[in-house]
Amino acid sequence: MSDNMPMETSMLLRRLMPLFSLLAAAAIHTPASAADTNTTYPAGPVSIVVPFGPGGGTDMIARIFAKPFSKELGQSVVVRNRGGAGTTIGTAFVAHSAPDGLTLLLNGSTLTYHPAMYKKLPYDVKKDLIPIAFISDQPYVLVANKDFPAKTLGELVAMAKKDPGQIPYGSAGIGSAMHLSAELLWEKLGIKMMHVPYPGTGPAMTDLMGGRVKVVYTTAAGATGMVRSGAVRALGVSSLKRLDTMPDVPTIAESGLPGYQFGSWMALFAPAGTPPAVVNRISQATAKALTDPELLKQFAAQGLETKTGTPEEVKQFFDAEVDRWSGVIKAAGIQPQ
Repeated sequence: MSDNMPMETSMLLRRLMPLFSLLAAAAIHTPASAADTNTTYPAGPVSIVVPFGPGGGTDMIARIFAKPFSKELGQSVVVRNRGGAGTTIGTAFVAHSAPDGLTLLLNGSTLTYHPAMYKKLPYDVKKDLIPIAFISDQPYVLVANKDFPAKTLGELVAMAKKDPGQIPYGSAGIGSAMHLSAELLWEKLGIKMMHVPYPGTGPAMTDLMGGRVKVVYTTAAGATGMVRSGAVRALGVSSLKRLDTMPDVPTIAESGLPGYQFGSWMALFAPAGTPPAVVNRISQATAKALTDPELLKQFAAQGLETKTGTPEEVKQFFDAEVDRWSGVIKAAGIQPQ
């Protein structure tokens, strides 16, 4: 220290030196601030896990979304299919992944059914996953094999009532949105059908075209292309008005169930414990990606609409849907697996 420094000041500084050292060490070991995390994320490629096999509606949504999402993040985004067991395999994989924002789940309505559909799950949908951002909203389409005798919903109902439980229908697995939505539709129509579960929408649609199953109740994204090509025939849509992409297909409401409406939403989820700054970064990047002109064009062509919301809004909606569907499933008498 300077010889010119007053003695009192010199002594005070000597006493404070240990404190300065402690403060410096604390600063070095303090976790990165929200701003720091926001600028460093993502530090590597981001995976979007689709809990269905390739070729279905959810897979299509993920691949359309991945490109503009990658652009907004400034990092590569890879879609990984982990289908099976009504989406529980892929969901569990993400729920147990590192909470660093590099492994995300694309799921939606199906996830809200899980607590009531399964006696045991390897995760808690409300505690082990963080809902981050909505992606899309879409209606369902009831499609049939192109050679199936029933040409309308009314004709399907008549056939099913004549031979209860004999007409096979495909779904993306026990407890999937396709399974549950179909069972609720059959209940409203007063018919019984034979359920044939698959590890994803793609395999179910393949067997529909091959004739192993006769009908499938799936999302607009999973059906539009095949309906347009003539590979399958649409009997009805679950929206209150006809779809622009299928103007000749009647709504289920106008075909015998007045007021009937059903839809499927998709959202991004991250493992619990993901830092708030990373959650916000993903939310912001998603919001920007959903304004991409090419994404909007491809969504519209598949009968999809974008859906937005903050992480807090998505969480509130998700928790309410879990509670609501638990009540619906119990009221419908559907037994957990």
